[in-house]
Amino acid sequence: SEVHDAITVLSNAGLMTERKLNRMVETVVSPDFDILQYQFTDGEIKKANEAFDLLSRIRSTDQAEMITTVLFSYDELFKKKGVDITDDQIREHVMSWKPRWENIKSDEVISTIWDLAILGVIDIQPSVNITDEHIEIF
Repeated sequence: SEVHDAITVLSNAGLMTERKLNRMVETVVSPDFDILQYQFTDGEIKKANEAFDLLSRIRSTDQAEMITTVLFSYDELFKKKGVDITDDQIREHVMSWKPRWENIKSDEVISTIWDLAILGVIDIQPSVNITDEHIEIF
């Protein structure tokens, strides 16, 4: 995904590191963080900004798990199908991968899918009429 690509760019440039913190991987920005824009393409800068925006919104390991699960499902569906992936297809993929979420996190999965779509992280087709209750932006 684009987020993974951006993290790779930042890690390879020595601008961030990851370390294990209990069940979570903590991402730490180097104290010397200074982007020399001439070293990166506009596309790489854009991906880095998108990754920073998304990572700065994550507040807990549960939220990080939800986001990465939705992104994984989207990537898997994109590999198989390409375009025209619906929010419902992603939800179904998530639930087939994590069936224990079916009765307890279904609404949160839908909200996360739409939050990621609104942020431009994933490109989906709506399968239902979305209401404000589905949109939280983390």
